[in-house]
Amino acid sequence: MPQPPTTATNAGDIIVTEEGEVIIVNDAGTGERGKGPKGPGPFKNQPASPPPSDEDISLLIRLLTGIRNELLLFLEDEKRIKVFPGEWREKCRSLWPEMNTRFESVLSQLKSPSQSMWNDFVLAGLTGEMLKFKVERVEMYIAGFGRAIQKYSLLNPEEQESSKGILTLLRDVLFDSMNSILGSFLRAFHVLEAVKEYKDHVHLSIKAQEVLEGDLAS
Repeated sequence: MPQPPTTATNAGDIIVTEEGEVIIVNDAGTGERGKGPKGPGPFKNQPASPPPSDEDISLLIRLLTGIRNELLLFLEDEKRIKVFPGEWREKCRSLWPEMNTRFESVLSQLKSPSQSMWNDFVLAGLTGEMLKFKVERVEMYIAGFGRAIQKYSLLNPEEQESSKGILTLLRDVLFDSMNSILGSFLRAFHVLEAVKEYKDHVHLSIKAQEVLEGDLAS
């Protein structure tokens, strides 16, 4: 696993003291206009996670893989056709190969993270107890929506109509959680910017179709 640097030269760098204390370099000195700080400046202790362990890396891969798989289900799972019908779904499906390539690129890099990635993981709260918390929450939302869509698929049309509000709420919670996690990953992997926007448009397409169908039915 990568080790943290022992010296720091730029604001935002991370060092570890001989006592094992993690320190983030503050932005010190104004420097000349248009340029960065003149030097590292004084250090100030700030809460930070320890270096990522093998468990951290495993959880990062598990978290991103779960989001990828859940997003794909909105395109492929027959039970979800009722919550994402129509040609917009097909358009999103046609763009999936490019999105999957981006996911695969990041998942491959996560197996051997670079030093700069390590710094970004710490600053984004993607290590230690915070990472465990994020994985737990996202997996809870995924499981909750999965159970709800399974029950919804077994209902008759009248029952589905009365249950749609709860299903919509759980779906939106799930998409919001994916949005939050992808935002954290963006600190280290800019290639996921397009994935995050794609996820946004899948969500917006579902919501827009609901509005349009409601107008046509009224």
